[in-house]
Amino acid sequence: MKRIIFIAILTAVIAIPAVLLSDTVVSPKIAKLLDKAAGYMEAKKFKDAVNVLENWDGEDHPLIRLRLGMALEELSRTKDAMEEYQKALDMNKTFWQAGVAMAGIHARKEDWKKAVAILGEYLNTENCDADSLLFYCSTAIESKDPNLAGELVRRGMLRFPSDNRFRRARLVLAVTENDTETAARVATTLLRNDPADTDLWKQLAWSCNNSGKDKKFLAALEAVYLCNVSDFEVHRKFIAALLASGDWITAIEEGKKLLSGPNSRKVSSDPEIMSLLVQAADTGEKDKLLEKWLGMVEMKKRTRLMHIAAAKLSLRRGKTAEARKSVERLIELGAPDASVYLWVGHLSEQDEDYDAAVVYYKQARKLQGGSGSGSLYLARLYYRTGREREAADILRQYLFEHPEDSAARAMLSLME
Repeated sequence: MKRIIFIAILTAVIAIPAVLLSDTVVSPKIAKLLDKAAGYMEAKKFKDAVNVLENWDGEDHPLIRLRLGMALEELSRTKDAMEEYQKALDMNKTFWQAGVAMAGIHARKEDWKKAVAILGEYLNTENCDADSLLFYCSTAIESKDPNLAGELVRRGMLRFPSDNRFRRARLVLAVTENDTETAARVATTLLRNDPADTDLWKQLAWSCNNSGKDKKFLAALEAVYLCNVSDFEVHRKFIAALLASGDWITAIEEGKKLLSGPNSRKVSSDPEIMSLLVQAADTGEKDKLLEKWLGMVEMKKRTRLMHIAAAKLSLRRGKTAEARKSVERLIELGAPDASVYLWVGHLSEQDEDYDAAVVYYKQARKLQGGSGSGSLYLARLYYRTGREREAADILRQYLFEHPEDSAARAMLSLME
């Protein structure tokens, strides 16, 4: 989740700024030339802009080189554009706009370290515009230089206190450093001005969750999904968080809303959401609702959790054979752990299908390395079915690994 949120917030922060051309005083002739080139560029006639600038035979100027570089970039002539930006900087080392433009080319190539180096050389952070300073900050974050990024964020917040983009950059920086307290504080501040920003609510939820503040985490997640009721990922996270906190009642209520609303068909076809809702109904032993929700999902699309819930439902209703079928489907899904084999073995034993129970217990014992509870289940079954010697041998092997197990020792004494 963190990386997704990071990208969402950073996208709102990092933008290669439009280079300002109006800060420098030029002669009337150059001003007229630049206006003409600008007109061509606004009309997307980039070749005409290049022609008029390249054919200029008057006094040269860094602004001409900068405008020519911008036009060449639009024609995907990146190498030529870089040369023009460099010419502008050779003419005037303090012409930071050309440095920003050059860094922009490297940023588009995701060569963040090179972009940072160029900005560090040419950009004066004390007098540049907010967009350029923010761009510098963002490239520092992407180049994984938190110290530089932190300093640039502080400078931006001091110079442009009403520009919340620098606070967003501070939020991104806090996320990358796993500073949940700062991230939560900054997100809360930003939400005062933009309470409907889903990405900020997601960030607050992430921060609260990772700092152990469960109640705030739930509140933030709830706000996220209220801001965007069609965001199914948030619905899943909210219901999962409710279950994790033990609030299966609210989880069930959310499920009822979803399955009776305009997106009910989409919800019922989402196995992750349905699995969570089934878990909620099973936890609360709301058997009629559980049966209804299980019935909405095709057997072949049911998750492991759904099969477990179905088995438990059958057991509560005294239908051992049906429970066994549900657990066996867990095995068919692949990679079951020992507990699944023990469960289906026990159900087989209850059905008096002892041969099947032996097979399942042996598999559980194999997964446990011969030293787990599978040995006890198998020994008990052998004893029940008149295979006392085999049962005793298994218990002796087990006690070799677990000499402190008094119950197993008592069982062995009984057999001997």
